[in-house]
Amino acid sequence: MEREIVSKYVKIFGAVGMLVVSLMDIIAFIVLTLIPVEVYGGSEALYIVQMFNIYDLLALVLWLCLIVSLCTYLITGIILITFSNNNEVNDYTYSKHLFLIGVVLLLIGFLNSEFIYLIYVNTNIVTYVIPYFILIFFITTNCYVLIVAIVMGGVGLYWVLDKEGELKD
Repeated sequence: MEREIVSKYVKIFGAVGMLVVSLMDIIAFIVLTLIPVEVYGGSEALYIVQMFNIYDLLALVLWLCLIVSLCTYLITGIILITFSNNNEVNDYTYSKHLFLIGVVLLLIGFLNSEFIYLIYVNTNIVTYVIPYFILIFFITTNCYVLIVAIVMGGVGLYWVLDKEGELKD
């Protein structure tokens, strides 16, 4: 595998894609929490916390976990930009890091999908059109992150095995 080609695609789809997705998710998160809708007969801003059928503290923890995972995507995008521009690391170490970043992104993506699922199940968000589509947007961007993580981890693993095969020969 050519390192320049892998670095180019990691930079385009991994780093820039993660930055764009995370910024769009954070904007959607802010919009979702500030949309005033009718909740039980009253109009409320920050209505999401009041729509839960469970304790308010758990709702707050779920939303905080969601925003932390979205910020983690932003930080990962910045790390991927610096990592893909680094030419001082040899190919074997680069491929191991690529594999590990892919696996970590996969784990964070599954945690994020669990947060989105818990928010979806515990709210009455289906009855409102705009928040429902924003929640679907969260699911779509999370699928993008999961696909990028699977591809990045797979390419990293293939490259690690290829480099180990070259070292043995």
